[in-house]
Amino acid sequence: MRNWDIRFNRVIDGVSAGGEGVTISIDRVTGQIMNYQFGLSDMPYPKQKPEILALDKAKELWLSQFDIKLNYVLEYGGSNGVIPIEKYNLMIAAGEIPPTAAVTNANEKFEAKLVYTLIPKLNREPFLLDAQTGKWRNSQTGEVTSLDKVNVSDIDNHWAKNELQLMLDYQALDVQDGKVNPDQLIKRGELVKMLVIAMNGGNGGIYYGADRKASFADVSNASPYFAYVENAVDRGLLDVGADFNPEATLSREEMAQLIVKALGYKNLAKFDGVFNSQFADAAEVKQVGTTAIVVGLNIMSLNDGKFAPQQEVSKAQAASAFYRFLQKRAELQDQPHYYY
Repeated sequence: MRNWDIRFNRVIDGVSAGGEGVTISIDRVTGQIMNYQFGLSDMPYPKQKPEILALDKAKELWLSQFDIKLNYVLEYGGSNGVIPIEKYNLMIAAGEIPPTAAVTNANEKFEAKLVYTLIPKLNREPFLLDAQTGKWRNSQTGEVTSLDKVNVSDIDNHWAKNELQLMLDYQALDVQDGKVNPDQLIKRGELVKMLVIAMNGGNGGIYYGADRKASFADVSNASPYFAYVENAVDRGLLDVGADFNPEATLSREEMAQLIVKALGYKNLAKFDGVFNSQFADAAEVKQVGTTAIVVGLNIMSLNDGKFAPQQEVSKAQAASAFYRFLQKRAELQDQPHYYY
């Protein structure tokens, strides 16, 4: 490159000022200034740096945002990599790795190792640590937030307690008077919100500007479901039509269709002939492939050999299905990062 780019960052009392600074481009041959970029704001910074948390306390608070989980992973020397054992077994089942690879390939030696994994306690929103108060704040709104789980009074003895708690932590379920009403039928708008947030890893920060045209006449940009419905449209989960009916309930088959689309198996599900249709009410199902996928992956289940496609879905049933959806999606697509 002919030019040197020199960056001068703005520093106030030893603290970087939010990426502010000046960049100068100099011709390395002639020494002339070729370009100058000024990036300083009129932000009223304090005249003196205020009292802040001690560094050790800040480190302690930052580590407190994680739970530490012990896992087995496979270390394979030939590729200098690490994969979870369940992922390795899945790769063998899919034919990506020969079952005898660890024995026949002298260059690859497999060893199970115990590793610690950092699991974030809060996945529902971006946050930062206030260096003065030691409080967690939403990095978008500045409001004080908490890393603690959302507590409700009506799920302690529920069969779907863990699944409901995850969706509560994601803020994908609304709480009224300290209750989530897990056995209440879920509305279409509520279910799409839950699915989109779950797909987004618990980050509900999904926004659309006023210039976004509503895809459905009954979900305007004033609706609490607007951003989630539009995001579902953009993801290919919903087909644009006249009405969405956000306050209506929905069936197990409709939920199964959304899950299959979220997995990326929409086109595969069209080939009914390749799927097992050995469930008692297969004739009542519009698309055997969709049902076979969610049942085969254990995301949804049969009851007395029946799928019950027209049965309406409760909040707990939706939370359970999306919890299993996340597990299967991780097994099939994602490879977690592990740290020694």
